[in-house]
Amino acid sequence: MTNYFNDDPLLGPSYACARLLWERSDFKPKDVPVAQLYDAFSPLIPLSLEGYGFCGRGEGAAFTEDGALEWPDGRLPTNTSGGGMSEAYVHGFNLVLEGVRQIRGTSTCQVADARCSMVTSGEGVPTSALLLRG
Repeated sequence: MTNYFNDDPLLGPSYACARLLWERSDFKPKDVPVAQLYDAFSPLIPLSLEGYGFCGRGEGAAFTEDGALEWPDGRLPTNTSGGGMSEAYVHGFNLVLEGVRQIRGTSTCQVADARCSMVTSGEGVPTSALLLRG
């Protein structure tokens, strides 16, 4: 956790996590074809989209419009197995599992040519993220 006591309390932990994630990876948000974002509460998705750089600050809700997160044709299919709110709430394990399935090409909602799948933990608490690569 590197974002406690920052100047802007509205910058959630995903901003700090994203900075380190993208600095240490060959991938950037534009290179991620599928994401498994922790979704214990629906507002976490737009906040995570903003924090991890898929859209600008304050643009997370608009980013989700017009099927942008839907499989198979959205620009960023998200939580392709249903996520915590629709599949099962097992503290993110299902997101890791679905990320692995996407990379292996074995998901029931397979994103074509998914060579990378992002998996995150919660927004608003100590957080983490990883990029699974095929």
